[in-house]
Amino acid sequence: MAYQVISRKFRPKNFHEIVGQEPIVTTLQNSILTDRLAHAYLFAGPRGIGKTTTARVLAMALNCQNKAGADSNPCGKCDICQSIHRGDDIDVIEKDAASVPFVEDVRTLRENATYRPMRARFKVYIIDEAHMLSTAAFNAFLKTLEEPPGHVKFIFCTTAPQKLPETVRSRCQRFDFRNISTKDIAKRLGQIAEAAAPQTEIEPQGLLEIARRAKGAVRDAEVLLEQLISFAGERITVKSVYQVLGLVAEERISEILDVVAKKDVAGTLKLLDEIYRQGKDPSDFLNQVIERLRDLLVASSCGADSPLIERPTDERPRLKEDAEKFSSDFLLYAIRLLAQAKREIKETMEPRIPVEMAFVKLARMGDLVSLAEAIERLESLEATSEVASGDFSSEEKGLFRKAAEESPIEPASQETRASGPTSAPRALSLAEVQEAWPQVLKWVEREEAPLARSLAQVEPIVLKEKEVLLGVPEEAGLLAEELRIKKASVEEALGEVLSAALKIKVVKLTTDEAISSEISQTKEPQETPRNEASSFDPMIEKVKEIFKAKIVGEERGEG
Repeated sequence: MAYQVISRKFRPKNFHEIVGQEPIVTTLQNSILTDRLAHAYLFAGPRGIGKTTTARVLAMALNCQNKAGADSNPCGKCDICQSIHRGDDIDVIEKDAASVPFVEDVRTLRENATYRPMRARFKVYIIDEAHMLSTAAFNAFLKTLEEPPGHVKFIFCTTAPQKLPETVRSRCQRFDFRNISTKDIAKRLGQIAEAAAPQTEIEPQGLLEIARRAKGAVRDAEVLLEQLISFAGERITVKSVYQVLGLVAEERISEILDVVAKKDVAGTLKLLDEIYRQGKDPSDFLNQVIERLRDLLVASSCGADSPLIERPTDERPRLKEDAEKFSSDFLLYAIRLLAQAKREIKETMEPRIPVEMAFVKLARMGDLVSLAEAIERLESLEATSEVASGDFSSEEKGLFRKAAEESPIEPASQETRASGPTSAPRALSLAEVQEAWPQVLKWVEREEAPLARSLAQVEPIVLKEKEVLLGVPEEAGLLAEELRIKKASVEEALGEVLSAALKIKVVKLTTDEAISSEISQTKEPQETPRNEASSFDPMIEKVKEIFKAKIVGEERGEG
């Protein structure tokens, strides 16, 4: 007998074997027992979670020759059950919508539906990937779906139910399948492994890791299990799972986060280089680190024993230890930074560069001073002639920028957003505009998707009075021109999100001096009061904006 892959050999033959879809299974069983059967069903949900399998089990339950009246489960052993399970029964017809896209094929199917089944109780049509049918093909189905013969049942399976016409969806009883929990998948894998490879010993942690990597899809987990049985032979460990899937070991992830916590930039780059030399995929690696950071965030907020963390018990102490090394703010920033690096990987020919840049930033996060320390430093500077003359070093400029980035920003309240841009004006900070920038992009995307993609390449760099300066890369001249043309749309989006009337100005990013020049050009000439600096300096204005401060006096040296 030819070898059968695990996903086919251990495909459920009754409702009890279907994993993780208990509400759907219960409803279908009760419908069979009470004889309240719909004429058409719509099974919707992600791939690999049992939609087509459930359709087959339902067809078996409707036509089983040995099923008792008080039992909704098919026997799985009679001739009809076995032929349906194999997919070659004459009365249960499975069609892949991608292979029947033409109206003529659907019309033929509809005409054949009028004939009674050859030997079963019901003629069942299972249409897989139903969203691939054309609108004309669906229209050919409508009359049959509205008034089908009593001996016909239709089951549509799809991963994209929104693509089906409303006229079709309204004629079907819909069931939404969900992703299956890691725990349920691991339990099912254990049962399959025991039956498929009794000679192979599998570590419980190995099963759990396979289940985690399946991302809720039982079929994907079964394929991985079969691959590992072939690779590992007599014993499957967590290490062998990492080897087969090309993943970085969790111990190495913890090691990288440890050197980041120690602010060891050189050590971080060295470990990243070792990972690249092992041929690991940068995107998969970032996914692993993001997952780890997410678990650390949950551990710091809910405890390392939280059920929200899908990790083996013996990993919890290390998770708790790692979580204590970082603040919640750092973990949030790190997740966002690595997610951005993951997007940038797709846009570059050298994927290691965005990864290394992101980790170097994380390792240097210790260079950022706290807000209290920055204020203390500012007060010290204000007592010198440096403030009056506006002569700041590059180190001090960086200090102010970093302090602004570290300042906590309170989001606008729901009442404020609801009042719209015509409400009473409120003071905004640059950090608040930057924090709201992703929401601005989403708002623009609903109206003008191309413009949103262009805006994603720029960022607010200065907020001066009611004008936001958007920094554009120096080489992106066409982008700058596009934003100038579309500035009204951007200003409208800013107003909607921040409930404030703001103007924008597009500037090219070259050097700090060039940006300062742009800022100074936006300042209208005015007389400088005696108690303020004798000349306008953009950096002083920037500092005043960050800390909501004003200069109350000045000291001048002689000579």
